[in-house]
Amino acid sequence: MPEATDPRRKYRNPPIQEAVCEVHFVHPKPLSQQEITQMGEHWKKDYPQQQVVEEKALRLEIALGKSQTSEEVLGHKLLARSNDGKDIVQLGASLLAVNRLPPYAGWEETFREVIQQRFREAFSVFGFSAISRLNLRYINRIEVPESPLVWRRWFMTAPPIPVSLAGEPQFFQSQTQLPLVDDLVATINFSTIPGASKPIVMLDIDVLWQGKIPIEGLASALDKVHLPHNVLFESYLTDSLRAVFDPL
Repeated sequence: MPEATDPRRKYRNPPIQEAVCEVHFVHPKPLSQQEITQMGEHWKKDYPQQQVVEEKALRLEIALGKSQTSEEVLGHKLLARSNDGKDIVQLGASLLAVNRLPPYAGWEETFREVIQQRFREAFSVFGFSAISRLNLRYINRIEVPESPLVWRRWFMTAPPIPVSLAGEPQFFQSQTQLPLVDDLVATINFSTIPGASKPIVMLDIDVLWQGKIPIEGLASALDKVHLPHNVLFESYLTDSLRAVFDPL
């Protein structure tokens, strides 16, 4: 039987492929391209690799047996990276996003403070009036040391295959939306990577909060969206898989 889930458990080799936090802010009007570009100067020391890109939406229209696609420019976004490309900050018309690629040092150790610092810097320039949405997402890339993959040995869940069908699926993909307490919603994408030489499972967990809070409420709101993550992640693992990540 697996051990009881410990939401505080940490690993020497966590499978985090990317950690992303989006903070959506309220402003009298969306930031312009000029304003977005201006912010790049404030981040140039820590994020010297910068570019401003267009944010587009793709539309597909079908009528009388014909289809037509079109693109709509929604605005612009500053994409700024550190020299090693591991740290990323993005500023759009109404959101700020902070990304971290591996190695991931930890929430309390670095990531939480980096998010707050980048937001404070943008707020000092633009003076947002409130926060309307937070997303905190962890994308985990799990290399399972077994081929073919026997799901129940490594995960507490398995593909919904009838017991009358023998064998393990070569490809699997699912998406679950799970309401949580405190007006949070978790979206969990759980899938294998097709064609990989060894079993690779993606466990992508995104926790969302929407509402309206004052700027000074950011710190507590960040902890609110972070709190469910370890519980959700650990709930998928057996002790055999935990051992692969080398618990501290």
